Amino acid sequence: MSDYQAGLEYFNQALAVSRSLGDQWLEARMLQGIGRTYSEISDYDKAVSYYERSLAIDREIDEQEGAAITLGNIGNVYNAFSDYEQALNYFQQSLLIENPSGILIRKADMLGSIGNVYSNLGEYEQAKS
Repeated sequence: MSDYQAGLEYFNQALAVSRSLGDQWLEARMLQGIGRTYSEISDYDKAVSYYERSLAIDREIDEQEGAAITLGNIGNVYNAFSDYEQALNYFQQSLLIENPSGILIRKADMLGSIGNVYSNLGEYEQAKS
């Protein structure tokens, strides 16, 4: 609803609860939500910082799906400020992660994101493939 400050406050409250419970999966999701909120308001440095923290936890607890989503989100941030090399790096890392839930939508999303990066670079043949 565009009240990003309120959203951040709620995410931070939920983050504190997840930490008090020792629930690392939930903590990673809240960090991811905070990162997404900062991305929405174009505070990309903070977004990447929160995404990286979420990614570290996902890797620690072997949460493949969360890590793949977070990698894609980091790629989106780099794409937003035209660091296409970094964006491709993160999108490709996301693709390499096994999709335990079998949902093909993440893979399709990452392939589309990679295509968009190549299009932004003017490499249209690569974008189509």
